[in-house]
Amino acid sequence: MKTVNKIIVKMMQIALVLMLIFSCTKDETTEVYQEPDALLESEYGLTSITDKEIPQEVLNQLEATKENLEKYMGGILQIIDYNIIGKVPNTKSLDMTFDALSKSSTTVAYGNIMDPKTVVIGDLDKLLPSKTQEGSDLLKEYASDQIKVGDKAMELTWNYKGETFKTTTFYSDAGITWDNLMIGLIMMNPESETELKNNDNEKAGVRWNSYKRSWYGNWLWGSRRGTIYYEITVYHTNGTVSNTDITDYGHMNIGSAKSESKVLKETGSYGRGQYALGLCTPIASLKFNEEKFEVSVSGVGSNIISNGTKSLYPN
Repeated sequence: MKTVNKIIVKMMQIALVLMLIFSCTKDETTEVYQEPDALLESEYGLTSITDKEIPQEVLNQLEATKENLEKYMGGILQIIDYNIIGKVPNTKSLDMTFDALSKSSTTVAYGNIMDPKTVVIGDLDKLLPSKTQEGSDLLKEYASDQIKVGDKAMELTWNYKGETFKTTTFYSDAGITWDNLMIGLIMMNPESETELKNNDNEKAGVRWNSYKRSWYGNWLWGSRRGTIYYEITVYHTNGTVSNTDITDYGHMNIGSAKSESKVLKETGSYGRGQYALGLCTPIASLKFNEEKFEVSVSGVGSNIISNGTKSLYPN
């Protein structure tokens, strides 16, 4: 009988040891599953990928962005690392991606890197406390136009004024398609560019001359992102204006642009026109007031706004 009891006790001890081993193994498995990349994949609806080769165009954009940040911001804002985390496998995952990118605590930015004092980076709900939902909706709207099934994602690590934070960047073979920080910041010369044209060589008939004023916004890597301009033209004979035209244009990639113009004085000794122009990045929106004939911006975002009049004389 004592022998049987010893056997039972021994079996219970073995069972206890096995339970402890199984418990530890289970804990270890759980711990591995919770590593940072897996959490990101889960939050954004991504699946893991084995291909860690980044397209050359994306590498070029990252390198150019680093150079421009160093040139204009002098170390205030830097990209210090990147890590591929997965890809968007299907439309259901896209919905998760859009939700993650537009949540109230997501990191956003606005400002012109060529004017460092205008650059602001922070959580959406802190930068736009009274219109957080509006900002979130705009982010989701624009992201849904840019990020597609099959796009891959990397985690960018940034340093801003000594503090480190991360954003999730989406890209295809053609280049970067979305990053909350990159789509919010812009690189632009606040000074406009002007162009004068005429048909001075015309020996007979009506002569004309024009004045064009343009503003440009670029991506952080340097390529053109947005343009607004107006151009006024006067047609004249012997110094007298017989007709005046004014045209306008506005375009913005991932953002919005508005342009309006009208002739105020058509004939006489000169021509005169009025213009209202604007462009802005997401989490900001533009509005044209026809009564005041001006464009204004609401929300927070990088923007160029120009409202005014221009007189042009024959020459």
